[in-house]
Amino acid sequence: MLFIRSTDDRDRPVWVRFSGLRPAAALWWEQVRARTRRENFRVVVGVARRPSTWLVFAAALLIGVLAAVFVHDGAIGLGVLVLGPVAAPLLMVGIVAVRAGVLIAGRASDMAEEALLRRGRCPACGYDLAGLEAQADLRVECPECGAAWRAGRIGLEGSSDPEVIVIRRA
Repeated sequence: MLFIRSTDDRDRPVWVRFSGLRPAAALWWEQVRARTRRENFRVVVGVARRPSTWLVFAAALLIGVLAAVFVHDGAIGLGVLVLGPVAAPLLMVGIVAVRAGVLIAGRASDMAEEALLRRGRCPACGYDLAGLEAQADLRVECPECGAAWRAGRIGLEGSSDPEVIVIRRA
């Protein structure tokens, strides 16, 4: 089982189960199917305008160039490329791309956490949090691992909008 480092709602470090990405991906796919083609196209264009997207493409290109040089010229050609004057910009792009990958992994952690909480499960250990009472600070503490989660985030699966209560004066 893989885990991603995150924090609970009391800012204590926890390890989120990587299996939470599957329900997160299912939730994302439902959102994609609910939108029209034009809306999906706007989302894709919006993602393509982000610098992190271009950094990921640049990293893939850099890895491809290094692999091609290694296959064509062997280790000597790869050493000349890495130690030569061309290497500085390529290495900088590689370093920035790694940083973008770290940011994307952080977002994956948030998505996995939200998806598991929507299903009423503790993101850290998978314990069923349904039916547990919230404490005075409105957080539910997992009895198995001790992670605390805001009660309002637990078990919202199937409801896309929060419940609206209308109060009228008589």
